[in-house]
Amino acid sequence: MIAVEKWNVDETRAIEPTPRSKCDASYLLKLSRGERKARSIVEFSAPSAVASNGYAREALMPFLRDEELPSRLVVDCDGTVRVAPLHK
Repeated sequence: MIAVEKWNVDETRAIEPTPRSKCDASYLLKLSRGERKARSIVEFSAPSAVASNGYAREALMPFLRDEELPSRLVVDCDGTVRVAPLHK
């Protein structure tokens, strides 16, 4: 079995929620995997009671062994995490 190198979270910071997203908290996560770099946004649907840097990292955790990371995740009020398109 070949071990797959996982993505490392290098930085997490709060950012403005995406316009028209119906989210009230948003975090940008900067990640690396060897020389590769990636960014992912984790947003929390309004009203978010548990939004935090740590919860944003936790929401992304199941994807850290994937070849490509989702560009945007949304954590719904019931705690469900879903991959969502980036709004322009």
